[in-house]
Amino acid sequence: MNIYLVRHGQTDWEVRGKTMGHTDIPLNDVGEEQAVKMCMAFDSTCIARVFSSDLSRAIATANWISIGQGTSTILDDRLRERDFENESYNDACTRYKEVFNEIVDPQLGDIAIISHDGPIRYLISVALGIPRWEKPLNTGQFDLDNCRISHLDYTQGVWKVRSLNTIRID
Repeated sequence: MNIYLVRHGQTDWEVRGKTMGHTDIPLNDVGEEQAVKMCMAFDSTCIARVFSSDLSRAIATANWISIGQGTSTILDDRLRERDFENESYNDACTRYKEVFNEIVDPQLGDIAIISHDGPIRYLISVALGIPRWEKPLNTGQFDLDNCRISHLDYTQGVWKVRSLNTIRID
């Protein structure tokens, strides 16, 4: 099973270095352009399902991929970034684990997950075997730029990282 993790497009808050968390900040013009290009990045790939955080910056990005794939976007608020004011690191990891355990199902085909830095780092860390208590979400061991694809493979219970933070599918 292929899992394509995509971080949402750029926002004005990111340009200013502000942390968004659960605040619903829309894409800026650059982010909208990035989202349109994401649709083209998936041209030669068949995605069975597209999942997205329910925040507008992720939805706008996911909808372009869904349009290109001829499917709809499945929204899940558990794919949101951590609520930095009201949620502990461990609570966020528990939420991410719960949603990923539900949507990563090899029998249902390849998926794209459009989300935020924290949830994407969590799943990549799981694939790399980094324990959550080492706080892989904050390590900076790899970049996750806006509208970049990280490709994971999950086959017979074994995770493999195929690519990180790329602009096209390898």
